[in-house]
Amino acid sequence: MNRRLQQQIGRTADSATWFLFARTADDRLRSAYSKALLGVRRREVRRRIAARDMLQAMPPLTVPEERGFAPSRLGDWGEHAAVVDEVQRYMAEHPDPQAGVKPYLVDIALRGLDRSSALMRFALDPAVLATVSQYMGMVPRLAGVTILESRAQPGEPKGSQLFHCDYEDVRQVKIFVHCSDTQPENGPLCAIPAAHSWRIKQSIHYRYGGRDFRVPDSVIAPLLPAEEIAQFTGPEGSLVFIDTSSCFHYGSRIAPGAGGRLMVQFQYLSPAAFELLFAPGIRRPVVADAGGCTELERLVLGAG
Repeated sequence: MNRRLQQQIGRTADSATWFLFARTADDRLRSAYSKALLGVRRREVRRRIAARDMLQAMPPLTVPEERGFAPSRLGDWGEHAAVVDEVQRYMAEHPDPQAGVKPYLVDIALRGLDRSSALMRFALDPAVLATVSQYMGMVPRLAGVTILESRAQPGEPKGSQLFHCDYEDVRQVKIFVHCSDTQPENGPLCAIPAAHSWRIKQSIHYRYGGRDFRVPDSVIAPLLPAEEIAQFTGPEGSLVFIDTSSCFHYGSRIAPGAGGRLMVQFQYLSPAAFELLFAPGIRRPVVADAGGCTELERLVLGAG
């Protein structure tokens, strides 16, 4: 590891300026920062790699490196149909939740969940963790469980309705589970495979912050045939594992007169994720009480 870079990290670990710089850097700099941060956290990294190796006896779904995503469905992961029921019940018990900064997307971060909830049973399922760990290279940290409800809004696409890559880590996995039937008119998640995304990022000198963080279709269109853009549609219970740091993506483009979509998102990050280290207050515990959890579950929850 670059000693000078390690010293820089040590001096500026609590610096919001450095955090913002990490967000707005290009992939080369972000990769260098991530490697140095992993070196600083090497003891934890070794634990997480060892835990991954114990999981590899299970046959996980493979997320191909060149694509960065893999579709599936809840039925392929055992008895997890209750995930959809729990999200639908939550929305029924909390009618008309207010949208935040995005009028086209209600974003509800769930905190203090019970370990026995259907959402946590899925998030901590060893087969699910094996798939995520295989792609991440280690057992990750569950950074959040979030309900997402897309709503129709007039006007041109904006914000996360435009192509972008997420900044929290150099590599991450989000699992999006459809909790309503989703067709093209309902504003599904759309993504560009990781290999194509890398090529486009180099071509347009992409940065993870600032005014060029969101990329309009007019910039992407000359660089990639439209048929290369994946569209994740399907009935309730269909899902996708996707690396939203490596894949350009967008969602919530609802056609006029069409209904929206309801999803739940599970986010997994590495221990060197920029946001976990430099803005830890953003990520409050997902589970109310980790007592009674296994050693593996405590590792995933960041509780041990």
